[in-house]
Amino acid sequence: MQLDLIEILKIAVFGIILAILDKVLESVDKKEISTLVSIIGLIMILIMTVSYMSNLFKSLVAMFHL
Repeated sequence: MQLDLIEILKIAVFGIILAILDKVLESVDKKEISTLVSIIGLIMILIMTVSYMSNLFKSLVAMFHL
């Protein structure tokens, strides 16, 4: 399973939206909510990429016969 360009763009757009939301929330003095949104966004991106990381480790194990 290859990492498609669409998946990379989804992650990039999600990160850009999170960055904009973070700056907007900080500018209206909602720093606690901004931090919470950033943490939730990070978790969501990790969930999106966990299957690709799993495939990477499987291919490394197969390549090096571990």
